[in-house]
Amino acid sequence: MLDLDQILSTFSEIKPIDNISYKKDDLFICALGFEERCVVGIKKLESLGYKTRKAIYFRYSAQDDANRKNLVDLKKCLNKITDDDFEEFIFDRFQSNESFVEFEKKIESILNHNKNLKITLDITSIANTLITQILYFFITKRINFRIIYTEAKTYHPTEEEFKDYLKQIEEEGVIDQLLGQEIESNIILDGLEGEHHPGCTPILLVFVNFDYYRVQSALDYLDPPDFLFILGIPPKQERAWRLNAQQELFEHLPIGKKKFKAVTTFDYKDVFKFLENIYEEYEYSQTVFVNIQQVNDGDNFLR
Repeated sequence: MLDLDQILSTFSEIKPIDNISYKKDDLFICALGFEERCVVGIKKLESLGYKTRKAIYFRYSAQDDANRKNLVDLKKCLNKITDDDFEEFIFDRFQSNESFVEFEKKIESILNHNKNLKITLDITSIANTLITQILYFFITKRINFRIIYTEAKTYHPTEEEFKDYLKQIEEEGVIDQLLGQEIESNIILDGLEGEHHPGCTPILLVFVNFDYYRVQSALDYLDPPDFLFILGIPPKQERAWRLNAQQELFEHLPIGKKKFKAVTTFDYKDVFKFLENIYEEYEYSQTVFVNIQQVNDGDNFLR
């Protein structure tokens, strides 16, 4: 029986986009976003001579005003790399399960039951909820795909912004006010099946960022018997401060004893190992994942 290290050794390494192994796809998938980087990866692929037979881009119904500024540029980029045509797919985040059913139908019609076709997925501007659904669908259907991603130049809060905000929290009690904010929607993804062993306690893994009041909402909503905060280790040294800053921030939450674990945000193989070790270290057999995400249009909701 193969162990995890042997399995992971067969997985691809993360490489610069200049080193792509093949330049012809059957399908390219991306999303319209409010940042310019939503088209950077496509432009780079086009400069390398990349082509795809078809393309799909997601357009979020709730963030259209913010994202629309990049729409013309995105369409121009897709037109250059697509042989046949590209298609817009409107995605409603508040109806994510229903919207994704339609997306599944679209993908299956394009693939026409041929799972050997090649797909490139640009996750740069795709919402984390949607990434989870896409990956689960592709893996369970045994569809071949690769992922590309364009890193942001600047992440907020910056270190100075965080220091000012934390000072405001400590001096003015803003944390209590934030925790009292209403969350617009708690979104639960259906159909992501796993293993459940009766009698074993489930653990909630909370992948946090700096939206601590949304974390509080998630814990209140799900009321887990146990939970673990997952902190991201930044890949660049100039962002290393964010790791300790996140833990410092979540120490303010009035939820009793807290457990923290740090995991890389860059090496996906290490993340696999980390998740596998959760079962052994904590002796849980059911794991639930919660991702906290803030959207650009100022809404408060949990993803």
